[in-house]
Amino acid sequence: MQDGVPGTGLGPRAYAIIGQGTISRIIESKPEELRLFLEEAAGVSKYKERRRETESRLSDTRENLTRVEDILRELTANLDRLEQQAVGARQDRDLQDTHGTRQGLLWMLRANGARALAAGPRRAGTNAHVAHPAAPHGATPRTRPPERPTTLNLLAETALVLLRESREVGPSKEA
Repeated sequence: MQDGVPGTGLGPRAYAIIGQGTISRIIESKPEELRLFLEEAAGVSKYKERRRETESRLSDTRENLTRVEDILRELTANLDRLEQQAVGARQDRDLQDTHGTRQGLLWMLRANGARALAAGPRRAGTNAHVAHPAAPHGATPRTRPPERPTTLNLLAETALVLLRESREVGPSKEA
């Protein structure tokens, strides 16, 4: 017993105060209870309590780590989905930019075509209000589109084709 309790102040020449009835409890105790008395006297019980507290903190830390791993998995899945949505949004924005550019080109070509049609008879030196000799009395001839495609007509047709293509492709609605 002297070897088992060094540093506690107990020894062959040391005095120890033991409460009344404690010796009889020690003598009559079962082996498990005797062990507890000896551990308490040796100071081992405080280390066991520290060990239980440390194990409890380690268990809590493991549970927290598990929760963090679950959250990380969920966020990774959300990140993948959000990256796909970002790709779709970029494609939509690009298509809308292209559509806007083509729409602007079409409006410009239509405006230029209207100006060209309005300026056309004046440039040729004809008056639209003068009756055509083959037309009935007082009727003005209708202007017919030119037989040969002009550069302006080709540009307008190209713009229309581009506009129709952009409408057919249209912005995607995935995101």
